[in-house]
Amino acid sequence: MQHCSWSDLCSAICSRFERYQQNSLNRQFFRLKHTTTVAEYIEKIDELINQILAHDPCFSLHVITSRFVDGLKDEIRAIVLVHRPSSMDVACSLALLQEEVLSDSSSIESHSASGHSGF
Repeated sequence: MQHCSWSDLCSAICSRFERYQQNSLNRQFFRLKHTTTVAEYIEKIDELINQILAHDPCFSLHVITSRFVDGLKDEIRAIVLVHRPSSMDVACSLALLQEEVLSDSSSIESHSASGHSGF
C-alpha cells in the first residue's frame, strides 16, 4: 500500500479534475459556432477564453483569433478573412461592422420589396 501526504493527495485530485475541466473547455471552444448575434458570439467565446487562459496562460492568441473567425457565419467570416485580422479585437470589430452592414442592407431590401422608395 502506498502512502502519501495530505498535500500530495490534494494536489493529485486537483490536477486530475483541472485537466478534465481544461479538456472540456477546449472542446467547447473548438466547437463553438456563431448562431445568434456577433455580440452574443463574442460574449460566449470571451467567457471560454478567460477560463482556458486561467488553466493555460500560454494558449496561443493566434489560435484564439483564428478559431473565432472560423466559427463566424459564412457571410460574415468571408469579409473578416479578407482583412486578415491581426488580433481578436480587430476580428471582433470587423465582424460587428459586417453584421451591421448586412442588417442595414437587408432592411433596405425589405423596404424596396414592399414598394417603399423612401422619397
